[in-house]
Amino acid sequence: MRKLDNKKVKFIAIDRKYRAEAYPAVAPLDSKLNTYVTGQHIVPGDETTSGNLTLKEITGEMEIKPEGRRKKFPHVISDTDTVLIIHNKTYDCTINSKGVPVNSKDYAEAYFIINQTRLVAKSKQDATPKHKFYLEDKEADAAVFVNTSDKIYEAQKLIREKAAVTDYKDLILMLNLSVSGFHVSYQTMTDTRLKEVLLKQAEKDPDSITIAFTEKGKDMIFIAQLIDAKHITYKAGNGYYENQTFLANDLLGMLAYIADPNNGNSVSKWGRLLNIE
Repeated sequence: MRKLDNKKVKFIAIDRKYRAEAYPAVAPLDSKLNTYVTGQHIVPGDETTSGNLTLKEITGEMEIKPEGRRKKFPHVISDTDTVLIIHNKTYDCTINSKGVPVNSKDYAEAYFIINQTRLVAKSKQDATPKHKFYLEDKEADAAVFVNTSDKIYEAQKLIREKAAVTDYKDLILMLNLSVSGFHVSYQTMTDTRLKEVLLKQAEKDPDSITIAFTEKGKDMIFIAQLIDAKHITYKAGNGYYENQTFLANDLLGMLAYIADPNNGNSVSKWGRLLNIE
């Protein structure tokens, strides 16, 4: 099923000018696809567009055949048509049991609009200064909110139920190592402050917390502990070292190093240095 099928959606103007007047949009020519982006065009590799209109069918140079295929496009948007993007208008994209749009004009225009990615963001969260509109899809927005809320709940639950107070420092070390822009000095912080930092991080980026409770996360914590104890060092742009011995270029490489059975002696030695059985 396509993104907007069986939904009623709106496009909300970010640019205040277009809250008062419609935006006149014409299908752009995509040189890579060699077709006009109308929402009814073919995108190679996207099976949902395999039966869509060819370039010549969009421009009217060739009739849409056969009849069954022509019925799929009761409202065709050509390369010369102007589609008005209207702020806060409801576009009915419901389809009947035969897969035919109930409102063919709304359906065609909604798919045209959502394909104008230079103008229209796929959601409010994805909008950037270049966009003039964003898609308001309350069902999709609700699904994103629920999914995100569930992730946050599970991540914070892990901190509360699976992490001992003595684990907080190690989790902070792992986040310092693995999350861009995360830099927290744990040395002068109380346990309550450490927990606060972790819970806030779970709210901001729950996946960064959840991974800590996986096997990969345990290895990341191990690496972070080794760096904190100065048994290995990380040189920005140069990689990981034990004294002068190069180990890996980046964190993924270091994880692979630990997982390699050929490096078992080194890993065991590091475990002993950290008093890890």
